[in-house]
Amino acid sequence: MPDDKAPTPGKRAQILVITDAKDDVFKPSVPAYLEQFLKCEPNKCLLAVDSWKDLVSKLGAYETIDQLIFLPHGIPGSLIIGGEAHSLTELAAFFKGIHTPKITKEIIFDTCSLGEKPLDIIPFARLLQAPKAIAWNYHTYFKLSSVITKKNDDAKLLEEKLERYKGYILLPPGTSITELVKDLLKKPGKHVFLLQWFRLELILGNDDTIEQAPAPGQLDNRSKVIKRRSDAIPKQITSDEAKSLEEEYSKASVPPFNQVIITIVDSVKKK
Repeated sequence: MPDDKAPTPGKRAQILVITDAKDDVFKPSVPAYLEQFLKCEPNKCLLAVDSWKDLVSKLGAYETIDQLIFLPHGIPGSLIIGGEAHSLTELAAFFKGIHTPKITKEIIFDTCSLGEKPLDIIPFARLLQAPKAIAWNYHTYFKLSSVITKKNDDAKLLEEKLERYKGYILLPPGTSITELVKDLLKKPGKHVFLLQWFRLELILGNDDTIEQAPAPGQLDNRSKVIKRRSDAIPKQITSDEAKSLEEEYSKASVPPFNQVIITIVDSVKKK
């Protein structure tokens, strides 16, 4: 069943984050994603669903959502919810006869490789009247880490300790490690933070590449295997250009790491 702490759907939401209530692997990371990255309280912006039917029912209660974010597992063109994978193109059938909310800003898929098949994203974006949809074309990985701070800790030493995770700690855009350190030192104790990285290939089980930081004075070779959010090349296309991008990815032996940003032409024209 869905998380009983999820908010009762209302008529409008600025940010709504969809998670899979049955995904016990990622569930521990959800609070850190919301509070650390989005600066959003879980009881205000989290909507956990345990099936596609549950997703459709809860989304149907909204009139408008500014930013809709999906965190369930993904594969190219499809999401996995409640252990079932469905292409986003199939969602129209699920919503038959049910009210659909209007997305006023964007849909973000912070999941694995949906952006590899942008054509499958477009019908879902159009269904929800979204002007824009954003997805990664690589697999994404999350991991919780922690640090303990004490009163009168040296800020420089703490920053050096966190340097190995620079670029991998999931922080709001524009936030630096220095700013994070300042916040951590305000409240001595154990602090949990979320790491995110990307790979072209899917790794089943534990991927410990993130922990293979170089010794002082050595080169950091992790970037040859894993990527940071900041390494992604924004790929801005219109919905009319999705087919050619999909063909480009299918032909490439090693496709570039992209954050695919799709402007839905029909939605824009209606404005």
